[in-house]
Amino acid sequence: MAVATESGSPVYVTISALDAGHITLPDHLFVAGGNPELRNTVPSLSFLIQHPSPPVSRSGNITNLVFDLGVKRDLSGYAVAQQPHVALREPIITDPDCGASLRKGVSDKNQDKELLNPEKEVDLVILSHVHWDHIGTPSDFPSTTFVVGSGTLDLMRNGAGPLYPAELFNTDELPASRTVELPPVPNHDGGFEKYYAKPNAPAHTPTPADTQAKLPSLTNEWSWQPFSGFPRTIDFFGDKSVYVIDSPGHLHGHVNLLVRISEKKYVYLGGDCCHDTRILSGEKEIAEYDDGRGGIRSVHVHTGLAKKTLAEIDEGVSQLKRNVDVEVVLAHDKGWRERNRHRFWPVEVFKTVCPEPISTSQNQKRGVKGTTLIVMSSSPADTIAFIGLGVMGYPMAKNLLSGLGPEKTLLICDVSTEALDRFVKEAEGQATVQVISNGFEATIVADTIITMLPGSDAVKSVYLDPDTGILAGAVAAAKSGSPSPKLIMECGTIETDTILAVAKATQEVSTSKLDGSLTFVDAPVSGGPMGAQAGTLTFMVGCPPTVSDTVFPVAKSYLKHMGKEKETFLCGDVGAGTAFKVINNYLSAITSLAASEALNIGTKAGLDVKLLTDVINASGGQCWVTSKSNPVPGVQENVPSSRGYNDGFRIELCAKVLGMGSNLAKSVGARTVLDGPTLEAFHEAMADERYRGKDARVVYKWLNESHR
Repeated sequence: MAVATESGSPVYVTISALDAGHITLPDHLFVAGGNPELRNTVPSLSFLIQHPSPPVSRSGNITNLVFDLGVKRDLSGYAVAQQPHVALREPIITDPDCGASLRKGVSDKNQDKELLNPEKEVDLVILSHVHWDHIGTPSDFPSTTFVVGSGTLDLMRNGAGPLYPAELFNTDELPASRTVELPPVPNHDGGFEKYYAKPNAPAHTPTPADTQAKLPSLTNEWSWQPFSGFPRTIDFFGDKSVYVIDSPGHLHGHVNLLVRISEKKYVYLGGDCCHDTRILSGEKEIAEYDDGRGGIRSVHVHTGLAKKTLAEIDEGVSQLKRNVDVEVVLAHDKGWRERNRHRFWPVEVFKTVCPEPISTSQNQKRGVKGTTLIVMSSSPADTIAFIGLGVMGYPMAKNLLSGLGPEKTLLICDVSTEALDRFVKEAEGQATVQVISNGFEATIVADTIITMLPGSDAVKSVYLDPDTGILAGAVAAAKSGSPSPKLIMECGTIETDTILAVAKATQEVSTSKLDGSLTFVDAPVSGGPMGAQAGTLTFMVGCPPTVSDTVFPVAKSYLKHMGKEKETFLCGDVGAGTAFKVINNYLSAITSLAASEALNIGTKAGLDVKLLTDVINASGGQCWVTSKSNPVPGVQENVPSSRGYNDGFRIELCAKVLGMGSNLAKSVGARTVLDGPTLEAFHEAMADERYRGKDARVVYKWLNESHR
């Protein structure tokens, strides 16, 4: 059973999409102003949610919950009165249905084995509602407990008004002995009272005393409570991992789910709250049309209430997004299905390999329970993790992937689900790519972890967090046997104090718990976004001298895929790479301003600036700025200044690293003169919105448009 902890910390679940048939929707019946000639064949998605708790009805450590069952495998199984409507949704695809997807998943590799048996291993089914394209084939789940919204069973027995007569439903479709209705929903105000009143509203069916339903132990405490911006929710397992959201308007008993899959990520399963993402975003409205009885209707039983539900979803999601990421998935979102095939069952579920239980807080933060082994397609030695898919990290990881052989697996991790989804899609046909949630998971299954993080706070979190960090993962991985040599390296430009703190913590853990098998190196880069995209970066590596003879060649074997092999330098002990990088950036920042000043003098003097650049580059004034990233628009192609100073090394970052160089100078007692005036110039330019967020060479434009 799932029990909330005293601290109220949430448990995390895993979620996998399931193909459960396709139907065809006429555009103009669902989207206002839709094309009457356009018919879209869309999925009816189901979802497998795996909760880290022992099932009530069988042995095991995972409770399997399925949300919605999609289309029936056999269309003749629908009620006779429903058949004409079903025919209007042709073409319909029924293979695979939900049961087949659970058994075989999406990969051809699984055709000879059964992944999950719906007859024995699905513990719970929650139906968003009982429309024909969501109810599927309940008889495929003979031992499963079904959970439906209040009023659903009465709706199926007696109907609800002229649009939903009882004849549309198979009265005995859901097993009475194993079906439970959620508690009645408190009456709404705002003019929707009739929706909840007889004769149109179905009555609640209480759970009989002799029910055979197997539910989480906190079922008797279910009640509708506000959560975040959602006014009516039920904490289904009582541990903040799965919330049932009351979402009325489409059909009586309609509910959605909000599931938490990591510390910073929720997925909102919207069922049929609407049928097009443009309605969800507010770009389009719900279509309304003649109901054949002299009135106006939509695909929703109550259009006004459906619109109110959409507003509540928007408010709830918006409030959550102040602190975490929230992804909304509709049941019939064709685009989502096409973009996210890697998230269909069987999605790789990462769990600990520890032979002994981990602390409760760790289990909750990682969404794991017990001691199940991770299943990987490659060994830890052939598995590399890359964390941080930002402006620099994304192209670096792409180049790394291109250089890996087919026997390798690349794990990727980032706070942006958009970046992860795009990376996986673009990586199709290359080496195996899998998505992970944090540094802990990376170190469990990979012997090499590369991070490209934006700042000290991110580095401390990814490496040092006691529950989700890289060091914690290394310790957990070692508990399954002798620790294997692991290399972890940070490639961002990070404050020296942070790099040294991580190095010290790594050394302490490695010495005391890992037999010296864990090595941290700093390997900051130079070359900017253009170099990252071209794979021409320079790496400055700091490595412990005692292991540099063996570790540096290993580091170089991976870094060469992202940069120039001959320009990967071993600079000294850990921290030396960062010092080299900071000093290089210090000089680069100052020369950016100096070169911009010189070329602006030439511009103001009416000189041919392109010719002036050629002369400088053939003379003593030549520098990287004049030769590789000229600040004057039009002098060089494919540089930030020639594309509006976009897609370069932002002026804010340039000022940051210049400040880091200035701080380094102070810490070692080195006198400086030019850093102060240069920082002052950068800050003055950054204060003007015309230059803010642009490539650092925008200081030329700032100078050119300023008065002396």
